[in-house]
Amino acid sequence: MTTTNTQKQELQEDIAIVSRLIYGNWMTQVTYVFAELGIADLLFSEAKDLNFLAEKLSLQKNYLKRFLRCASDLGLLSYDAARGLYELSRRGKLL
Repeated sequence: MTTTNTQKQELQEDIAIVSRLIYGNWMTQVTYVFAELGIADLLFSEAKDLNFLAEKLSLQKNYLKRFLRCASDLGLLSYDAARGLYELSRRGKLL
């Protein structure tokens, strides 16, 4: 069976829609928790390290680090590995 360009395009569109359905809730939840915890407020003026954030938020570092990685994937912040600091992005400043 030969796949036409139209069929390939339809499949790509369907995959994109299903991906949004699967990951849409995840993105909403990460954004909500980021805002609810006030992470943007803590990072607004300057970059901070994981220890500072965990202490201020009263969270375990290992869980917070995983969460911050998710927030980074959404473009809410960035991580400078050389300095060990998290910095708020332009998008994150909107929160």
